[in-house]
Amino acid sequence: MSKIWLITQREYLTRVLNKTFILTTLLTPLGFLIFFIVLGFIMNTGSDKVKNIIVSDRTGILGGELSSRDNLVFEFSNSTLKDLFLVYEKGEVAEFLNCLLHRTHFRKSMLFSIMLMNNWE
Repeated sequence: MSKIWLITQREYLTRVLNKTFILTTLLTPLGFLIFFIVLGFIMNTGSDKVKNIIVSDRTGILGGELSSRDNLVFEFSNSTLKDLFLVYEKGEVAEFLNCLLHRTHFRKSMLFSIMLMNNWE
């Protein structure tokens, strides 16, 4: 039994005292830290340009729950999909959001889908 312990100890020390193991153990958390700092910097330097988004919600699921923020303005509309697409193509809005409610024939369950057209620059 003592020989098994000696073999296990030797194998462990051989693996742990390896240069690759030590470098990986130290550099992996440092890499994650750098990644999150860069990600946070990118997220904070967002666009100051105001983006207008038209929402067509004939289902009533959203019910006007989307609230505008500093650079996002939501406007609810009852226009047809064709009219929304024309407004989007003219460049008057950055996006339009169309909420659809479908019934599936298989299980008679409701399926909610959102179509989002965006024009990010």
